[in-house]
Amino acid sequence: MTIDLDKLKTALCSFMDTEIISKVPVGKKVLFGGATLVLPFWVDEKFMQLLPSLKMMGIGSEDGTFDLDRMEQELTKLMDKYGRLQISVLGRDIALDQSDVQKIADLCRKL
Repeated sequence: MTIDLDKLKTALCSFMDTEIISKVPVGKKVLFGGATLVLPFWVDEKFMQLLPSLKMMGIGSEDGTFDLDRMEQELTKLMDKYGRLQISVLGRDIALDQSDVQKIADLCRKL
């Protein structure tokens, strides 16, 4: 399934709202809520940084589309090797596991 960058950003923001912000202590909700506001811009920046690798792996293209199934396969390989995927969003470390990857992929498929 091919998705565009806007759908990926929407799915990631939804994931942040439902899976991360809803589970953090009240005092940190504001910080993570702010992260959700700038997440689409962060995704754009990361996409441009990772585009050469994404193209090489057959996941992304310059027109901002992704092969969702291929992306899910590659992330699953990383999870099998490392267990969790640690990413930094606006200076905040977030650890994703295989179930998180599946949730994000499912959100993308629903859009």
